Amino acid sequence: MSARSLTQLPILRVWKELGGGELRGFRGKAFWRDGDGYNVATDLKKNVWFDFVKAAGGGPLGLA
Repeated sequence: MSARSLTQLPILRVWKELGGGELRGFRGKAFWRDGDGYNVATDLKKNVWFDFVKAAGGGPLGLA
């Protein structure tokens, strides 16, 4: 699989495949840093995520 095709994977699919928990209103917990609040937002239309605590985000490849 090429890097270009990885960036086109749905963000929600990548979230779930990596072990992300259930989203609440398109927000989830930062499972990679044991986050305890719903501080990660996902935007399914733009296919991106953003962690408000760490001020970091990106697309599917950045999440992986």
